[in-house]
Amino acid sequence: MSSRRSDWAQHQSGITFDTFLLMMILHPEVAKAAQEEIDDVVGSGRLPDLEDRQRLPLVDCIMKEVWR
Repeated sequence: MSSRRSDWAQHQSGITFDTFLLMMILHPEVAKAAQEEIDDVVGSGRLPDLEDRQRLPLVDCIMKEVWR
């Protein structure tokens, strides 16, 4: 049974990623604004982490919309 759960979780992760990718392709202005927000808050020396979340409202909204 856990194998079936694992397969389902993997499938859902793929759908979530596909949705995100499709939305960024269809709305390049949003992708650009999100990248600018990340660059402004985080810079180029590291990846964003949970401590950055409050300072990345657009990225947070995008992720919530994808997960919805």
